[in-house]
Amino acid sequence: MTSLNATLAGWTSTLACEALPEDVLHDTKLRIADTIGLMHAGAATRFGRSVAGAMLDGAGAGPSTAVGTGRKAPPDLAAIVNGAAAHVLEFDDTHVETAIHVSSPVVAAVLAIAEARGASGRDIVAAVAAGNEVTCRLGIVAPGALHRNAYHPTAVFGAFGAVHAAGKLLGLDATRIAYATGIVGSQSAGLMAAWTDGTDAKSMHPGWSAHCGIMSARLAAGGVTGPDLVFEGPFGFFRSHVQNPTAPFDYARAAAALGQTWESRSIAFKPYPAGHFVHAFVDALLAILAKHPLRPEEIARIHCPIADFMVPLVAEPVEKKLAPATSWHCRVSLHWSLAEAMVLGKLDRHAYDLEHPRVAEIRALARKVSHEIDATQTNRRIWRGHVIVTTTDGRVFEHIEHHNRGSAENPLSEADLRAKFASNVSDSYAAAEASALFDRILRLESQPSAAGLLT
Repeated sequence: MTSLNATLAGWTSTLACEALPEDVLHDTKLRIADTIGLMHAGAATRFGRSVAGAMLDGAGAGPSTAVGTGRKAPPDLAAIVNGAAAHVLEFDDTHVETAIHVSSPVVAAVLAIAEARGASGRDIVAAVAAGNEVTCRLGIVAPGALHRNAYHPTAVFGAFGAVHAAGKLLGLDATRIAYATGIVGSQSAGLMAAWTDGTDAKSMHPGWSAHCGIMSARLAAGGVTGPDLVFEGPFGFFRSHVQNPTAPFDYARAAAALGQTWESRSIAFKPYPAGHFVHAFVDALLAILAKHPLRPEEIARIHCPIADFMVPLVAEPVEKKLAPATSWHCRVSLHWSLAEAMVLGKLDRHAYDLEHPRVAEIRALARKVSHEIDATQTNRRIWRGHVIVTTTDGRVFEHIEHHNRGSAENPLSEADLRAKFASNVSDSYAAAEASALFDRILRLESQPSAAGLLT
């Protein structure tokens, strides 16, 4: 029987841009634009500058752009810098059901190689579409299982998507893409330990995934082999990363109807730079405030019934969610996110600043946020936000957002994504230049190369 590895590699190796359904083609270009914007925004952060300095100082020049730095680098190092920058603000897209940040590692790998090889726009789009689809399909083999076993799924599944995308751009055949995938599996990592203290390591994951994808594809191109049964074998990825001998792994679902059913249609763009599970709750609270313009001092309690699979990531341990140690810690706190959204009225790329003059108000309001597990919310494909506000004079207001904004059921418009892009690249481009770049990315399949997409 053909392995999942071989099945996916065969599909990736033959996928052409013209085979993409119109909506997948358009959304893939939007994902490339969104990720490039996030690379610029992340490059301007303390973390982004630290990563760029660590990776590029003394490394020598190369053909690939480290976005937002004005520097060129070897492709593998540019991919680390760009992938990390795209992820640090927690603003990059996420696959609903698996909570994998899909595009940041794939786009980082693709653009680094594309610049080095002069790849056409059509090849870039096809490689990103393939890498994103493979990432999503591997995630649905065991949705949620990696989180429960202390692995960050973006780090490991992102590397598999990146190696497919990189292998495709490097012109590898199905056999060598399968070898490269096996090599990636032998290097799988991505611990979630940074959730404990909010340190930077987790934000590196898409960069490392992009780097791992590029290096593994190059190793396979050079003749290094990798295991065919990297996924379903007795020593394969899922058995090693899911410490449950009876866990069900749906390999058939991952391989079914490739090119006909697109799991990547379930990737959701982010309207807020925060853990994706909090988004619908933020929108639910803002919907209440739009009808009832309450002040923070009028709030007695903000209560959130929440799905149990969300709780370990954004709601507990409560003491850490109430007193986040770092900006990143704030981004994965339901309590802090709701409080900041109410106090400041927004969550944009500049949010979660622990030096903000109103941080004491945010901290006080966060302590009025509570949660309980909603046993009716068991479908991982639906990220619902339910908020109940009680005021100090006893009034109660309630709102449910049934689907997170940015998902297929509640999409962001192209105008929304254009505005997000303009904000994220504003340190690098004037408004008119940003709009022209966004338009150019939307015509990417007609562009001869990636030249001019990155600075």
